[in-house]
Amino acid sequence: MMVQTALLWILPTLQLLSSAERTPRLKIHLKDVPVLQFDTLQKFTVHFHDERSASLYIGMTGRIVQLSFGHSNVSQTLIPLALDDNSKDSCKSKGTLSPDLCRNVITVIERLNVSAIIICGTHAGSPSCWFLHDNGTQLATDREGHGIVNDGRGISPPSPTQPHASIAVGQ
Repeated sequence: MMVQTALLWILPTLQLLSSAERTPRLKIHLKDVPVLQFDTLQKFTVHFHDERSASLYIGMTGRIVQLSFGHSNVSQTLIPLALDDNSKDSCKSKGTLSPDLCRNVITVIERLNVSAIIICGTHAGSPSCWFLHDNGTQLATDREGHGIVNDGRGISPPSPTQPHASIAVGQ
């Protein structure tokens, strides 16, 4: 009886192993991999893979790059998040030594709900956040078409040298 039980357990396992040997493996050759190049001065500060699509968001200084992966290609969309003149001037008037402190270094990219992704950055020492809507490439705008900027204190650090981490909980 014990031998029959062991055989009943071993036979399906052997069948799985023998069928796994015949299963084709995915082979990727270097010539098949799409190559993307970015400005060498840009530092990647944060990234976010959108599980709801084939998109990867990469946070840089003053912009987000969205990469959309297709079957044989990768498309790239640039989403600028530049500083306004007031923020630049205010930061420079403080006499900061590092030029990175007077830039908008993106530190947070997280999906909030089905239709919105939040992006936050240092915004020259005054943390700010923006929202991507629709297909993940359009910034939320007001009625005049200006990008809506929200206070990002408590979400993003004011300096890119400060450690930062984020996680979206619920909605």
